[in-house]
Amino acid sequence: MRLTVENAAAQYRRSALSALGRSEPADTEARLAYEARMRSWHRYATRAAAKEAATEAAQQARERTARHLLSVRTAEVRAGQCVPVPAAPDAAAAEVPTVAAADSVPDPYAEGAARACAAMRQRGRRRV
Repeated sequence: MRLTVENAAAQYRRSALSALGRSEPADTEARLAYEARMRSWHRYATRAAAKEAATEAAQQARERTARHLLSVRTAEVRAGQCVPVPAAPDAAAAEVPTVAAADSVPDPYAEGAARACAAMRQRGRRRV
């Protein structure tokens, strides 16, 4: 069971890093790193070698930015900045059942997010 959870966590981390690596901040950092390396292209034996070094620098910048974004977002979750999904907009609406509400299926993603937020809050309380 523990191995399954660890594998799922590692897969989730890889997926999150991949998605964050395609984000606008990561693209910007990669472009800036590429341009900075290409400004010193004259230090390389050939232009192709300079482009290869610039591409590698861009990839490293993209990965660093993705790791930074993931750590920032993880810290926000651990700090308890999760926003719980409200059950109903107000008490009056909760008392009046509607056809859509009767036929609707609970959202498993919202339930999972709420459980994760609760677990993170509990984990944070134990550390203090």
